[in-house]
Amino acid sequence: MFSRLVHDSCYGASIAINGLLIYLIAAKTPSYLRCYSLVLLYLSIVQLTTAASSLIVFKKVLSTSSYYIDSVDGVCSIWSSPSICLVFDAV
Repeated sequence: MFSRLVHDSCYGASIAINGLLIYLIAAKTPSYLRCYSLVLLYLSIVQLTTAASSLIVFKKVLSTSSYYIDSVDGVCSIWSSPSICLVFDAV
């Protein structure tokens, strides 16, 4: 349960910080830095997408002495189709 709390807190903070960063890039970048701001905007959008998909999917790896089991849990597990979780996990 503690690992889930840390997971959700970190990715929630990442979504908030990247959202703020996107706003600052779009609204406050001077005109002479527009080319560089596009690179920053692209990276921020990628990180925002990754954080959102990781927040939806909580992946656990359970191991034994002979094999590993991947378990997908999280918000996506309450939806009717389990393949949606795999799509978000692939992102």
